[in-house]
Amino acid sequence: MNQNFSDSILLITSSDTNYSGDFGTGFVIHQDEQTTYVLTCAHVVSKVGGSDKVKAGGHPAEVKVSGDVYGCDLAVLAVKDKLTKLLPLKLGVVGVHGREFVAAGFSTDTTNTRKLAEIKGKLGGTQIIVNSEGDRTPAWNLS
Repeated sequence: MNQNFSDSILLITSSDTNYSGDFGTGFVIHQDEQTTYVLTCAHVVSKVGGSDKVKAGGHPAEVKVSGDVYGCDLAVLAVKDKLTKLLPLKLGVVGVHGREFVAAGFSTDTTNTRKLAEIKGKLGGTQIIVNSEGDRTPAWNLS
């Protein structure tokens, strides 16, 4: 994990005080002078109450683009002015069968404390995820 990896990871929550407590993880992918862009999953946006209620790092976020929960399960959020000190993570295709990986995200335990934790493993074989429209997305098996 590079030295700033966890500093670029954000808790995704809802602005609705009556929501069920669902949350997720996102990470900074780009910044300009006024906006920080965060990548998360489309299912996270849905679980926190939808595009009009999503917050990233405690700040209101606008959903710029969102995939399908059953297909390309990704969404890009935009946060104005608030997260400019966070460094974007570099994206790239570096997967090789058997290569070690580190992933980090927020989880909770029986005390409902939200914790940022890492998981480590190795890339296994590949699989194809097919959505209801027949679109195919390649993905790694993780071990």
